[in-house]
Amino acid sequence: MKVQSAILLSLALLACSVEPVSEESEQQGGALSETDTPVAPADLLNFAAPEGWTEVEPTGPMRLKQFTLGDDKENEVDVCVAYWKGGIGGLQRNLIRWKEQIGTGEGTPEPTIDTFTENGLISTLLDGESAFTGMDGSTSTGTRLMAAYIESPSGRFDGVFTVKLTVPSAASAQWADSFRKFVQDL
Repeated sequence: MKVQSAILLSLALLACSVEPVSEESEQQGGALSETDTPVAPADLLNFAAPEGWTEVEPTGPMRLKQFTLGDDKENEVDVCVAYWKGGIGGLQRNLIRWKEQIGTGEGTPEPTIDTFTENGLISTLLDGESAFTGMDGSTSTGTRLMAAYIESPSGRFDGVFTVKLTVPSAASAQWADSFRKFVQDL
């Protein structure tokens, strides 16, 4: 009896350790063929750098792509692209977080929020200007934040892309249009 129980327990534990098979993989016999290649998140969209943008090595593990804008190394402006395969808390949570980062206190104009559909994607773009508090807790006054939350109801990808531009307010007019175009052209 003890031997049978031990065998049944071993089989149950073995069955639990097997990776679940996706419906697509199951239709292919449970494995990818030699001709199947996984698609990297960077290959899912068009990340062509607009004029004046330079692609650089991402400076953090959450950044899929990163660009510097212009030649002013002292007031470096960057755009960060991140890919969140499992999502990142939903659109509303991100809009709230971005509003908190740009500050929406008394006397500060409320950021604008636009939603547009291009290339089968739904992009929601927050645009605000005030004192920006970064993820590291540092605050810089006179900053413009443009942040986009990008979804694909058409199935081009699973998950969500986010794209963020932080720029000194004085230089923001120069980059706002190219940022919006970058998001629309994805």
